[in-house]
Amino acid sequence: MSLDFFKSLNPDERRRNNSDVYNKCVRGDLLKFYRFGYSHWGVFVSCGYVIHRTEDNGTVKIREDRFWDLAQNNLIRIGNFWDNIATPLPGWQIEERARSRLEESGYDVLFKNCENFAKWCRYDVDISGQTVSAATLSSSLITAGAATANPVVVGAGVSLGALAAGASVVSRLFFKNN
Repeated sequence: MSLDFFKSLNPDERRRNNSDVYNKCVRGDLLKFYRFGYSHWGVFVSCGYVIHRTEDNGTVKIREDRFWDLAQNNLIRIGNFWDNIATPLPGWQIEERARSRLEESGYDVLFKNCENFAKWCRYDVDISGQTVSAATLSSSLITAGAATANPVVVGAGVSLGALAAGASVVSRLFFKNN
């Protein structure tokens, strides 16, 4: 989804879109909240609530909030994008898994973020697009540089990998991890 599409919707259109999403949601659906510059993920559970990993007074933890409290002015989509390549668990089990980790704290930008949590709940796979993107780009640059004997491109790939690893460490240090 492009940022242009997000910006093109006025608040009334976003609200209508989000009402449609809310009415279509079933227990265990993943929700993707499009925010300016990033996306936030959560798991839709019973009675219109969402369980998600989020910052709370300087600590990142898993908590439960009302769908409409999270929606604010964000555009929301049902994010069950992996259903065609991975078998989702039953809705009751997805909710049970999400509830089992309520109040768990800790954060890592690549390995312990809101998308990792949501996908673990639905697919029993702990992965996020950020991790895949960083690893793919880094390894592609290293491979391309090696194939063309270009040390600058290899260095860029290694640097990107190191930068991603550094961001991962910094994110764990920045947020209180209990």
